[in-house]
Amino acid sequence: MLSRSSLMVLIVILSLFGPLSTDMYLSGLPVMVDEFGTNETVMNITLYAFMLSMAVSTLFLGPISDKYGRRKTLLATMAIYIVSSFACCIAPDVWTLIALRIVQAVGGGGAMCISIALIKDFFNGREMARVLSITSALGILSISGIEKISCFIRRHCRPSMDPACTVYKTMDYLSKKWTVLILLELSKGGEWKRFSELKTSMKEITPKVLSERLKELEAEGLIEHRVDTSEFPIRSEYRLTECSLELIDIVRDIKMWALKWKIDNEPCKLQNCRLCTL
Repeated sequence: MLSRSSLMVLIVILSLFGPLSTDMYLSGLPVMVDEFGTNETVMNITLYAFMLSMAVSTLFLGPISDKYGRRKTLLATMAIYIVSSFACCIAPDVWTLIALRIVQAVGGGGAMCISIALIKDFFNGREMARVLSITSALGILSISGIEKISCFIRRHCRPSMDPACTVYKTMDYLSKKWTVLILLELSKGGEWKRFSELKTSMKEITPKVLSERLKELEAEGLIEHRVDTSEFPIRSEYRLTECSLELIDIVRDIKMWALKWKIDNEPCKLQNCRLCTL
């Protein structure tokens, strides 16, 4: 049997699972958008779906804990939360992440539901009101603390290179998902390529991300953009600049290095990147 102080600590910890699961990674959403090659609207579904799933799950977890006991329900939901959290770390795409966040919310909802149930089980009258007030206050205060911890982790997980370093600056835009693939796609076939042609040949990229990457590449001077309004529909076309053509040669050298030391892919070795159909 837990003491009153230990029980209070447990209740506070359980009540923080909701804020912890939403506010902790808010500062990393822009990075996640780039990592998954999606847009802000889709990535925000990871938040909306989590909150909706957690709200709905608490409607059922309360009666379940009444029937089967607080301990069994808490252990089961914590197991769900832990497993789904690790699965979120290795999610291959954004839609898998959203599905795992929905499952994770069930575990988080169990923690929050049990925390309220424990207050009702062990406290009465004015003491219950005091515990609820303390829990709510700590929950509000924890949000700012969690955000600071999240920012600290994100800041210290960044590369330790000096931001003024030329390599750092170059990799800052080349390392974004789809950037090099867009340049390789533009190097194939004709000199100018329409936006629709790029989208058709790169089926997995969303139109919004493709548009953003093209704007970034144009700003860096790696591609040229022209708009032909002389006919309908309007033609928006892109082509590589002289400096990006040199970059493509460097990419080919990197490919040959990888084929020599890291990757066994004979068809790729024999394939000209400009004519690649792999």
